Amino acid sequence: MRQAVRWIPLPLLGAVLAGGCEPAPRISMPLVPVPAELTRNPLDTFYVSPETPVLVDPGDREGARIGEFLVQIVGNRPEERPPVLEAPAAPAPPVVRLPPVG
Repeated sequence: MRQAVRWIPLPLLGAVLAGGCEPAPRISMPLVPVPAELTRNPLDTFYVSPETPVLVDPGDREGARIGEFLVQIVGNRPEERPPVLEAPAAPAPPVVRLPPVG
């Protein structure tokens, strides 16, 4: 025995389907949380310039990779990027020293 198929008028079906679809609500969430408190001390200011080297331990490939990533953020153009150097000991400041990874 075959059942009869009921046909729903297309405009009615479209109205039912469209009425059930709503855009998802937008949630505004910052990517970086805002600190609870921030105190700026001008005596502790540290500026990174193209002359400020980023130092990693000799042979630390992961540290060198992170250092290269860091200098690309600091210097927008290649001529403004600080050098990433392998150095066993920290020379006189100012330097950015990346400790061994892992």
